[in-house]
Amino acid sequence: MAICLAESLIECRSFDARDQMQRYIRWWREGVHSPTGRCFDIGNATSASLARFEKDGEPFAGSDDPYSAGNGSIMYAVYHGPDGLKRIAKRVHGWAVILAEALSEAGEEVLSDRFFDTLRVRPTTHSVNDVLAAAAEIGVNLREFGDGTLGIALDEKTDGEEIAALIECFGGRVSEITADSLEQGTEASARSVLARTSAFLDHPVFNSYQSETEMLRYIYRLQQRDLSLATSMIPLGSCTMKLNATTEMLPVTWPHFGALHPFCPDDQAGGYMVVGHLSRRWAFSICRMHIVPRAFLGLSR
Repeated sequence: MAICLAESLIECRSFDARDQMQRYIRWWREGVHSPTGRCFDIGNATSASLARFEKDGEPFAGSDDPYSAGNGSIMYAVYHGPDGLKRIAKRVHGWAVILAEALSEAGEEVLSDRFFDTLRVRPTTHSVNDVLAAAAEIGVNLREFGDGTLGIALDEKTDGEEIAALIECFGGRVSEITADSLEQGTEASARSVLARTSAFLDHPVFNSYQSETEMLRYIYRLQQRDLSLATSMIPLGSCTMKLNATTEMLPVTWPHFGALHPFCPDDQAGGYMVVGHLSRRWAFSICRMHIVPRAFLGLSR
């Protein structure tokens, strides 16, 4: 599926959900890009989504059933719990409110009237290119829509320093942004018409493991109930067969790997290209298998 996604992004030069789903279907039904010539080890939720796309042609065919959520997102919710998720959401939206108000006061046209963490802004005091250049200098990528507007997406790592730098990119003057500023923003988020009022994540599992030690013990208890390479033999090809030590997973947390945006400019992903090139060479040396298209790695030869 990763190769299908990469080919779609390269050939369409944009995110085309329908084209991606068609490629996933060929992988599923015809074994495209599979070394065995057939698809193996596809999950129930994935196959159900592809089947729905075949039936009605809707590319965003993922299930909204809460029981079909991926383990990664579930564990994120288990660790933070409902109170933690609300704190994160209020903080992110609070920064977005502060940024929107500051840009409006600076004379920029903020087109987003209802938003959570993402703004669409039309620069009026500086050109789009000037704003993009200023953002690039501080290590920030903004989305250029091509119609004179820019997209700004915030996340849980956003802080006051980043907000101030973004305002300056648009030529705005920054007054001191403090904890009180964020408090005002979070109050606005609580009053938002989009704010959820019903209870959620009320099961005990989402309210019991909010420390790192308790979370690790919980995950360990879960894995003890499953069949693994540590206890028995399991069929090759299963995505559950990967017995990765914690030390092997550590590099995933490095910002050089984990913080790279999937749509960042090519000149910011040189290291990834080198890793991909070396991996391809090593895989060929070991297996003599040409599986990964050169275009997937961004390589000309």
